Amino acid sequence: SGAFSLDVTLAAGTHAITARAIDAAGNVGPASDQLAITVDTRVINVSGQIVAGPVTDGNGLSVDIYLANGTLLVSGVPVNADGSFTATNLPVVAGDVIFARVVDSTTDADYLDESTGVAKDLNAVLLAVKAVEGTSVTMNINPLTTIAAIKAGLAADGSGTIANAEAANNANTATAQAFGLSGIDITTASVVATNSGGYTSTDGLSSGEKVGAVLAALSGLDSLNAGNSQTTINSLSQLVTVDGNQGQLSGDGQLSLMRGATEAEDKVEGSLQNLISESVAASSPVTQVTINAIATDNIITANEVANLTLSGTVSSGVTGV
Repeated sequence: SGAFSLDVTLAAGTHAITARAIDAAGNVGPASDQLAITVDTRVINVSGQIVAGPVTDGNGLSVDIYLANGTLLVSGVPVNADGSFTATNLPVVAGDVIFARVVDSTTDADYLDESTGVAKDLNAVLLAVKAVEGTSVTMNINPLTTIAAIKAGLAADGSGTIANAEAANNANTATAQAFGLSGIDITTASVVATNSGGYTSTDGLSSGEKVGAVLAALSGLDSLNAGNSQTTINSLSQLVTVDGNQGQLSGDGQLSLMRGATEAEDKVEGSLQNLISESVAASSPVTQVTINAIATDNIITANEVANLTLSGTVSSGVTGV
């Protein structure tokens, strides 16, 4: 048939391969056209921690990791008793975008709920998205990173694609800002759940504790949603507006977050309502008010006292002065 095969070992890099035929008399034929081959042996390791509340021993959780276009890289990555996971040697390079999806294979308890203190089975799809920048990637997964992943382009069930690294980075940054966590990378911050034993509100909150406080408010909102975490995630993701890397939680979203904080108040050290109120204030746009000149010159004469009008302008989104 003329078919041939040859095992070769190629180093990393670009190679141009040609072949020549040799007959029994030793005559060598012309070289074939070049076949260009690139050997890319670069890989990354991905690690992170799942927090919906502290993950419990015996959980039924695992993690699937995908490329931004939906191509599955690895499935069934086990989740340890502390919620941590590690996936090694993934064929991904800097500049790629990946996302993770948590899979729950059992109906047993997976984590300790922050607002109720009860061990609970995960009833939501948790997601995270990350732009790869090196050979070791940290990608934590929690309800906030899930909202960010949805804002980056994924559906609530984890289907869909992400356009590029800018979309991933903007969604993570904007979602953090919307929940009063500006300057915190919600994918890398080591989350301290309010019921983890490591949360202390009296010595100034770390970045991880601030994220934990917001997650406690989301847990309280879960309780108000009949324990359904997916309902909470779906509703809040619709109330977050992303414009580039800027994010804002709508008035209804801020109200929902405060209701969740009130529901979880008794289970959290310190005042969760105050913490969330400050977060809500931090996420709100700065209101600007300009007062026009009164009586055109700010000098009120006797004839003008009876009919004064105060007028001006305010920034968009303001509903009262």
